[in-house]
Amino acid sequence: MAILRLLWRIVGLALVLAFVAVGYIGWSYYAAEPKIEGEVAVEGVSGPVKIIRDLYGVPHIFAARDADVYFGLGYAQAQDRFFQMDLTRRAVEGRLSELIGERGLPVDAHARIRNWNRVIAAQAKALPADLRAAMQAYVKGVNARLAEGRVAGEYALLFVSPEQWTVEDSIACGMALVIDQTIGLDRDQARRQLAGKLKGDLLAQFLQPYPDWAPVIVAEEPKSKPIVKAAAPPAKKPKPPVRKRRDGDEINPGSNSWALAGSRTESGKPLLANDPHISLRAPSTFYLAHLKLKGGDVAGASLPGTPVIVLGRGPHAAWAITNGEIDAEDYVPYPRNAAAKFPTREEEIRVRFGETRRLIVQEAPEGPIADPQYFDVKSFGPDVRVALKSAAADRENKPIEAVFELQRAKDASAAERAAKLMRAPSLNLLLATDKGDIAYALAGRLPARDDAGKWTADLPEDERPKIANPASGQIVSANNKPAASDRLVGSFFPWRAARITELLGARKLDAAAVAEMQRDTLSLPAQRLLPAIRYARPKTKEGQTLQNALSNWDGHMDAAKQEPLIYAAWLRAVQSELIRNRADAGAAAAFDYPRFTFIDAVFNGDAGAWCDNSKTAQVETCGEIAGRAFDAVGASPPVGSSWGEAHAARFANPLLSAIPVIGRMYTVTEPVGGDGSTIDAMHFYGSGDFSSDFGPGYRAVYDLADLNRSRFMLAPGQSGHILSPHYRDLAPLWARGEGIEIAGDWPADKPPEGMTVLTLSPGPKAR
Repeated sequence: MAILRLLWRIVGLALVLAFVAVGYIGWSYYAAEPKIEGEVAVEGVSGPVKIIRDLYGVPHIFAARDADVYFGLGYAQAQDRFFQMDLTRRAVEGRLSELIGERGLPVDAHARIRNWNRVIAAQAKALPADLRAAMQAYVKGVNARLAEGRVAGEYALLFVSPEQWTVEDSIACGMALVIDQTIGLDRDQARRQLAGKLKGDLLAQFLQPYPDWAPVIVAEEPKSKPIVKAAAPPAKKPKPPVRKRRDGDEINPGSNSWALAGSRTESGKPLLANDPHISLRAPSTFYLAHLKLKGGDVAGASLPGTPVIVLGRGPHAAWAITNGEIDAEDYVPYPRNAAAKFPTREEEIRVRFGETRRLIVQEAPEGPIADPQYFDVKSFGPDVRVALKSAAADRENKPIEAVFELQRAKDASAAERAAKLMRAPSLNLLLATDKGDIAYALAGRLPARDDAGKWTADLPEDERPKIANPASGQIVSANNKPAASDRLVGSFFPWRAARITELLGARKLDAAAVAEMQRDTLSLPAQRLLPAIRYARPKTKEGQTLQNALSNWDGHMDAAKQEPLIYAAWLRAVQSELIRNRADAGAAAAFDYPRFTFIDAVFNGDAGAWCDNSKTAQVETCGEIAGRAFDAVGASPPVGSSWGEAHAARFANPLLSAIPVIGRMYTVTEPVGGDGSTIDAMHFYGSGDFSSDFGPGYRAVYDLADLNRSRFMLAPGQSGHILSPHYRDLAPLWARGEGIEIAGDWPADKPPEGMTVLTLSPGPKAR
């Protein structure tokens, strides 16, 4: 009995401790909710700072000095997003394992091997005085909020305390976006895997070149629309043509922007639209804010952890950004014996609840040697060592300074100046000014490559694509090719730019019409495939029923319709059939998403040979392949009564959504339309469900006739606190394509109705 009583006491004590722990964590989440009204005494400001939040939690920050405004932004971001900021800096600096243990080790190893800390230090040293002052003030604001304690409930969940913020941490947060948007290594790896599955001309056909009919950004007049035609079955087994161009390897990531001159708008002043597409996360990559600076209002999407508005409008101009899709990374192979002579450095990674790991990193002239334990380079063979060359490692890169330049833009020349400052990533910068200018410049290093694809030098500055005030009165950038030059090597996407150009036509538009274009769900590839769909020859009753369901469909990927779901499942099945005809399933896995240009070339172009199964004696037609795809979908139909039900956007927390039970609290879903080819680009993959985790991370329409009437949107919400109403309140508006104003045409002492006012006053350090 004594043992039983002791056991019950132990169990009782464990339960009490569990309840205490749960209560402490719950209280910590509740206590971390930011104070948004009243007054707080802080150190580091010279006068009052007002943080005035609107109905959606967007802060409008007022102060007499610019330094105090940046202080206020740092304080507000730390209130709403500090845990996100902390994870970001640690991931780039290679210190995530200190917080979450072994799970962070692969991320830290990547960061330490790539030596991002050296790049961060170089950028910090090169900061101009005005930007350094802004960053230092911002850092003081972040640390003022940290001094108050209880900054995020996640720290109670992890039983740790947050560290102070530094200027280098802010640069690390900027570097996170640079690293994410600098492309080349992943695509080189996929292309290399694919080359082992597809031989000769078949590889060239699968990696379709950029179509001749497709729009390029720097062009006075838009290219003509492609002609839709039905495919005919091949009379014999055709041989694919040989291609040597390297501007293909289609991707469909998203990101659109277009600028219209006053001659093309109802107001007579420019309009600028932007919806950059990124991984959908909770909280969002961006954070809306309005800064009331001495030089005028700056508003738009700030990057948590930094003091700049990376996408937005200043007092005289607005700017937009899409990825330039230039291949600016390389694997550089070396014989093992040669690599053994390279100098080395040691990296030490502290792992929470584990042993400290030490990495010995070799440094080749092009960059660090990839450790096969953390980089997928085994395909190069055991006697080869591979260096990692990337524009993101350029220590002369000044991405935050480039954006700081755009905030103060007054004329078209600002686009070119910003482009020269930004060595990475490769970005399409569009600018519109209240003077009536529209301009474009391609930012980033532009590798010059030899016939083998080797990065031998950079293209000279006079080959950088740029244009101001084109005669057409429009500039369209949607991951399409920046210019017609064959020396621009990358992965370019034609379809969204073609649709934008088609919708623009020659008409005059207003801001509402431009916003409506951002919601467009017509898929040009689907429209061009409709004749092939009708030409298909399914053999089963289920396949024929599905084909009939698409017989009168118009190609719009609307969320409320079922036809887009049938089409998406059919498209997957078609691609799978085509791959099996000429290779095997492993080839499809190398590019696990729909290859719109390739499939279009099969049914409407010069790649019809793919419909014929090379493993059989008879000639299979494209109609048979299309029919088999319908039969396959009929045998295993997709789940969902509508496209939106099956194709929900999923905003997941990169660390906590995977945790059972609690992960649901961190994850936000919204039904959406569109696919990777539509202007409203919401991607799906080649296998699994049809949910989308990649889409417009931000939308804006800037009206240069009155910048205060510009419209903004992000999702799922402003706050990173899961108990906040602003954690997910913007997601339904975002899914419907709506926008909100972030106007600055009101004084701090008379904010619009419904806003909350928090005043930061000079005083003793907060306790």
